[in-house]
This record gives sequence, structure tokens and C-alpha cells, in this order.
Amino acid sequence: MSEPILEACALDAAYGTARTLHDVSFTLAPGERLAIIGRSGSGKSTLGRLLCGLPPAAARVTGRLRWPGGEAPVAMARKAGLTRHVAWLPQEAQASLHPMLRIGSQVRETLRAAGTAGGPAEVADLLGQAGFDPALARRYPHEVSGGQAQRAALACALAQRPAVLVADEPTSALDGTTEAAVLETLLTLTRDNGLALVLITHHIAHAVSLCHRVMVLEQGVVVEEGWARSLAQAPRSEPARRLVIAAGLLQASC
Repeated sequence: MSEPILEACALDAAYGTARTLHDVSFTLAPGERLAIIGRSGSGKSTLGRLLCGLPPAAARVTGRLRWPGGEAPVAMARKAGLTRHVAWLPQEAQASLHPMLRIGSQVRETLRAAGTAGGPAEVADLLGQAGFDPALARRYPHEVSGGQAQRAALACALAQRPAVLVADEPTSALDGTTEAAVLETLLTLTRDNGLALVLITHHIAHAVSLCHRVMVLEQGVVVEEGWARSLAQAPRSEPARRLVIAAGLLQASC
């Protein structure tokens, strides 16, 4: 059996006396796609940030992350080399892109930070993989649509050459058509390139269509975990059941 590509060990996060995450542990296999689902305020975005070594500034965090060739307390994971292994695709792509740099320049600088030359052909290839027209590489973030900005942010994430991509509600600000296209791009990229994916979402339908496995959070606690389709058909916990009913995948009377 292959070594886990990422392992979370007893992750906790708190703001003052309010606990956002409590004792969250799991492993992620190479190439696996895991969905973390839950209602707003369940702690799923905080968990996603911890997996990337990006704990919120005001949070008090404990626990450890392990990856091939590395291990560190979650608060120190970035300094221990996690950024060369896990990439973050944020919810607000426009806000994550530098407003004063052209999109192609941002991809190039990320490539250089990852230790590659970042030549025009490499930049164009990454933009193309993310579904962003390389002909628009000289545009600034404010000159592209929300969907294009999300694809530009994805190209920057791919430029890190990660083994794991953590995507936090990557389609929350997009219309239905663009949302479907971005999700299809994520599926193709992870499947064809062997990337592991952690998809953070409150849409269980997205989790089922993209991911092998689902983990359900409620008030910072993992209340259910299992194969995506099995969980959607027969949820065991009440939080998962509510999400499945809200998505129209199960009748409330069942």
C-alpha cells in the first residue's frame, strides 16, 4: 500500500474560548479526491487553511501534518516545506491575485518561486491547463471575469507543482455554466495529472460528482466519513442527512 500523500493528525483550532475544529484526523492517498462538506460555520474552511499551513492569524492551532519526506506542527508546516507539496485555491480568486501584476507575470513569479525558469511557453501551458486563454495573459485581474480569475488562480496553484490541491468553495461566486466548467477542469486536472484533491464545499452534489470520499463536519467535529456515493444514498448522521435532503438527493420522509 502506498504512503499517504498527506496526513492530518489531531488538528484543533480555537478563537478565544470558541473551538472551531476539534481533533480532526485523516489520511489522503495519492491521487485521491476528498470532499470536506458542512454548513456555513462548520469549520471546513479553517480546516482547509490548516492543511495548507495557513492558519488564520487570530486562531490558536494545534496538531501535526505529515507528508512524504516531511512532518511538522501545523503552525510550522509552511516553514518545514509544506508549500512545495500542498497548494491552496482560495474562494475569492479576485482577492487572491495581485491587482498590480498581469496574470501571466503572477504565474511566472510562482513558477520561479517553485524553482523553475518560468518561461513564456511554461506560463502559457499552465494557463491552458487551467482553461485560461494564454492570449489574455497580459491582462490585469480586474480586466477578466470571475470565472477567468478563478482559472488564473488555479494556474498559479498548479505553478507550485503540488502533489495536493486544496480548493475552498472554488465556484461559490460563479454562475451555473461557469461553475460546471471550472469543476470539470478540476476533475480533469486531478485525474490526468495524478493530483490529490481536497474539495471544500457545502454542495454534496459537487462532492459526489468529483470526489471518491466525503468527510462531513459539524461544529468542527467529523460526524461522518465514507465513500461519496454511499454517503449520498444512505447518510448515517443527521448533519449529512440534512445536506443530502437539501441537495434533493434524498426525500425528507425516507
